[in-house]
Amino acid sequence: MKLIEYDRFQQIDDNTKNAIMEWWEPEPFDTILSTITGEVFQYSPTSKYDHKKIKEECIPLLTMQHLVDFIQWKSGERISICGGPVWVVEGEIHIGFQAKRYEDELLLGLLECAKQYCNREY
Repeated sequence: MKLIEYDRFQQIDDNTKNAIMEWWEPEPFDTILSTITGEVFQYSPTSKYDHKKIKEECIPLLTMQHLVDFIQWKSGERISICGGPVWVVEGEIHIGFQAKRYEDELLLGLLECAKQYCNREY
């Protein structure tokens, strides 16, 4: 499974990061990074971190599904993803990007789409 790693997450503008953190609620089996210890783990409601501590001290390592869910939450509408040699995310905005390697390119394209929704760059 491909994830938006910590280094890439840190490169996102503050507006988008804040919106993602506002939207994100830890779900069982989410892959999470502790910004305090650097530990990467899968969230479990019975883990040593309670919900409040998770929200304060951790970030999610986002999957494609996280990004789709976030974009739909942010836009208030369903989006569709059309594939081929060029992926197109359709909704309030339309973003096309070349898909060289399916998961990597789609994941990064969805991240770009999320940033554009947060910053209204369309």
